[in-house]
Amino acid sequence: MLIFYSDIVYMMKRDSNIELLRICCMLMIISEHIIMNHQTSYSLTDGDEIIKLFFRGAFCVAVNAFVLISGFYGIKYKKERLILLISQTFFYSVVFMGLSVLLGWHTYTPRTDFFALIPIITKKYWFVTCYVVLYIISPWLNVWGDSLEKGQYKKFLVIGFLIIYLWPTFNFLVNAPQFIDDSGYGIVNFVYLYLFGRYLQMYFNNSYSTKYYWGGVFLVYNNTFLVPI
Repeated sequence: MLIFYSDIVYMMKRDSNIELLRICCMLMIISEHIIMNHQTSYSLTDGDEIIKLFFRGAFCVAVNAFVLISGFYGIKYKKERLILLISQTFFYSVVFMGLSVLLGWHTYTPRTDFFALIPIITKKYWFVTCYVVLYIISPWLNVWGDSLEKGQYKKFLVIGFLIIYLWPTFNFLVNAPQFIDDSGYGIVNFVYLYLFGRYLQMYFNNSYSTKYYWGGVFLVYNNTFLVPI
């Protein structure tokens, strides 16, 4: 209860706009998972598939936004919070497996059932695994990011963007082998986004109009919608 109360107090001190963004991101993640489970034929002549790609392109940025927010405010490492997160993940993993057994949905597989008992290590829930790793290394990321000069930091982010995002996108388009093959669902992407968030917190200057940011949203959305096509 004390941990929950402290979280509420900490959130109240944050920008209300950021908290609204977090709520929107939660709804987007839930919606994307519902859309992903809607079976359609992968064909551009299928109207349902086009609609599915349309909304997935809009909603898939939600997880990245969460990591950016973590970087913007900075993770304050506490061993107790880490243990609590791991314990909660283990608890719900076992509970959900137990419920699926009771409801008759579960197919016994020794390997899969064993993975449910160590969900963080086996990446049963990819986001939690990546976030736990990010949480553990965050003190070193904070020190390293804070030690960089603005010019060095900017160069790192530009080069990282070219290597982590543009290069794999080009390889995807030409069907070439990937050297980062997690499609953004891995620790490399999380570390980059976290450091990008730290940069925004340290050097961001809100001197552009709203139209500028909406233009950026439109550009990113078009990429996430059209590239899979």
